[in-house]
Amino acid sequence: GVCSGTTSCGSSSWGTSSCGSWSSGTVSAGTATGTKTLTATASDASGVTQVVFQLSPTGQNNWTPVATDTEAPYSTSFATTSVADGVYDFRAVATDPAGNPGTSVVPSRMIDNTGATGSITSPTMGAIVSGTAAVTATATDAGSGVSQITFERSPAGQNAWTAISVADTTVPYSVNWTTTALVDGNYDLRGVILDDAGNQSTTPVVTVVVRNRHTF
Repeated sequence: GVCSGTTSCGSSSWGTSSCGSWSSGTVSAGTATGTKTLTATASDASGVTQVVFQLSPTGQNNWTPVATDTEAPYSTSFATTSVADGVYDFRAVATDPAGNPGTSVVPSRMIDNTGATGSITSPTMGAIVSGTAAVTATATDAGSGVSQITFERSPAGQNAWTAISVADTTVPYSVNWTTTALVDGNYDLRGVILDDAGNQSTTPVVTVVVRNRHTF
């Protein structure tokens, strides 16, 4: 469809824009992280001179150029780490030899390159556990949100992590940890957090004592 003037743009595979799209990289529910490829199609009876890819903090209409491409197929690589996390509008501006622009916007795409934060809330540092112990954690993510937490254990200080159970995707995050098959001793616990943009982070380690056997 016609964007403006006499320059028109083709279809997009992502979003509602007829000029711009994401074509590769990590996308989840409109969230972007890492390096993206921006693509656009444009046509004009007299030809297309260039396509300029731009971004703006959403709703502010304060456009900053990302790149200019003068040859079809129009595309550019965009490192999302070059801007602060947040919600952005993207657009492609196609221009014909007479200077007529064709513009269309992909609105409200969140950029999130920062992992979630969280902590093990139970058991506490230095606690003695036996049998089946409840391991719980909290996690927050100001960007795309928390997707899941996987609880892991390791012999203390060895950094040899084993998942205690499958990932927990619902709040409150918890798992029942069966310790009876383990050798008594000190163990590190942590939560591996995945956010909805695919960023991974870990909680601080909590060291506990597994004691299932009496000593005399």
